[in-house]
Amino acid sequence: MTLALVIATTASGGAAPGAPSPAPPSEHVAARAAAAAPVSARPSAAPAALAARRAPAPAAEPTAALPLPAALAIGRGCVPVARPDAPPRAAAGLTLLGRLCGQLEALDVRDTFVIVRPEQAKRFRAYCHDLVESADLADDLRVVARLARTAAEPVVVLNGDLVAHADALDRLVRPGAGPEPRCAALTDRGPAVPGAPVRGEAGAITEAGSGYHRVDRPTGSFRGALRVSAEGLAALADAAEELAERLRRTPFGASRPGPQDALTPLRPGQARGARADDAVALLLAGLVGGAGRVAAVDVQGLPTARVTDAAAAREMVERLDACDDARIRLDRAAPPDGSPVAAYLLPWLARPLTRAAARRRLSPHQLSWISLWTAGLAAAWISVGDRTGLLVGAALLCAVAVLDCTDGRLARYTGRDDALMRWLEPLLDAAKEAVVLAGVALGAGGLAGPAAATAWSLAAAVLVVRGLAEMIAYSAHSARMADPGRARAPAPASWALAGGTPVVRAGRAVLAVLSLPRTERLLLIAATLAVWNPYVTLVTVLCWSLLATSAGLAVRLRRAG
Repeated sequence: MTLALVIATTASGGAAPGAPSPAPPSEHVAARAAAAAPVSARPSAAPAALAARRAPAPAAEPTAALPLPAALAIGRGCVPVARPDAPPRAAAGLTLLGRLCGQLEALDVRDTFVIVRPEQAKRFRAYCHDLVESADLADDLRVVARLARTAAEPVVVLNGDLVAHADALDRLVRPGAGPEPRCAALTDRGPAVPGAPVRGEAGAITEAGSGYHRVDRPTGSFRGALRVSAEGLAALADAAEELAERLRRTPFGASRPGPQDALTPLRPGQARGARADDAVALLLAGLVGGAGRVAAVDVQGLPTARVTDAAAAREMVERLDACDDARIRLDRAAPPDGSPVAAYLLPWLARPLTRAAARRRLSPHQLSWISLWTAGLAAAWISVGDRTGLLVGAALLCAVAVLDCTDGRLARYTGRDDALMRWLEPLLDAAKEAVVLAGVALGAGGLAGPAAATAWSLAAAVLVVRGLAEMIAYSAHSARMADPGRARAPAPASWALAGGTPVVRAGRAVLAVLSLPRTERLLLIAATLAVWNPYVTLVTVLCWSLLATSAGLAVRLRRAG
């Protein structure tokens, strides 16, 4: 379970022209809210320190029901969520903050607290949010520290004017398989993207900007949401308390430098889009400076931004409604092995196969076994040794490569990526590779004779080298698991090679191909069988595997040193 803290205190730049005043939801929306059991309407399990600070909730003043869509006070202005003629899906969110809280509740967030200014509390109470009143930016940070000191589960801190795609929030709030990062922040690549600037390297944020922290060469921007695991709560509390104390020495709005350890606001040209009243960006800067590694969770092109006026809110909601959610889920289901072929060349076949398998209710286990039997059939054809058998076997190996990309994609697409699947898939992959190499050895030299001895020796050598490569990869994975605070945020393969200039991306793709992942190995075997003969296949795969394993070992030793 997770706690969420939404900071809705930043200025929105004024009320939108013609925007109605906030009012309680209509009876229909109130019924939906009651059915959804909002935080303030159910018994709260909030930490006692926050419960004592929570604003009282007197009965709302009688007001006329506001037709959809409603408007919400964000900071000092009213931002409508959508136009009256917007589609039902856009109108269902009702308000920006209501939409955000609904998304968090759908992600199994246990409690959501909203920090507001005392003068705004009355407007927010109309929406039955669990409010915590805060006097200024330093007080916001103290509330965050108080929650971090008392919570025993992960905490998500967000800006109240954030409009995000559900899948982007899902990637942050619910990390996938693998070691859980101690701290993670939602980011967007590209220095031209508006927002607090950040600089990242190897999946982590190395510098974070705010209204008080400068980043000279940003590589992206912060999207206004961060997650801290239970192990990182002490670092979050320390960072929030330190920043609050430094803000006390230089109050918000001061133009002259204060004491040496005080925070001095940057000039507009230095801030690069960061706002001096953005508590979440300030927290991120503090965490990057004192909590070690902060993982960067990229939004991967999903519409995610903070809005400041009605026009921006309408635009973001329209962009969210225009998203092809099925295509986004398929892209997110891409295999995380970093294979360029699996990421760029095979998805045009794997995507329709995944959709067809999901419609026919095939399980990932069934696809894995179909792939194994297809590999066995390919080995049988290759063992014949003639040109027809080699061509048919090569074609079947290409089908095995596509199925290998499809079974894992189907597991993630349908939400059936269970522990049994993750344990069984590597075993079946190893079995497929052994069966295929056995078929190649049979096709090269048969079962007896000098030619057979040479062919089987080459096949055994390939298996030994691949086993060494797996041992090196497993040791590196164990080292990452032993230090979850430095764990890298998992990213789908289709985005693992993204970022940087085209030359950098091309270089990463070439290096990934040279490392000879599983998909590339199958296609290499298929290509050499179709063009040459089984002997050439065994020698080529063995030499390439030796080079890839040696290079991988050298990289691991250099990183360890």
